[in-house]
Amino acid sequence: AVFSRVARVCKYDRGGPHRFRNRWTSFLKSRLNCSVTGDFPFYFNEI
Repeated sequence: AVFSRVARVCKYDRGGPHRFRNRWTSFLKSRLNCSVTGDFPFYFNEI
C-alpha cells in the first residue's frame, strides 16, 4: 500500500539531554487522508 505523508524536523534541533544529545527530538510525521465522499470512498494515496 502507498500512503502520502508529511514530515517535519526543526532546523536547529540539537537533540535533548544525555542519551538524546545529537539526535533529532523534533521529528514528527503524519499520514494525509485526502478522500472524496460518496457511496464508495475514494482515497488519493499518491500526491
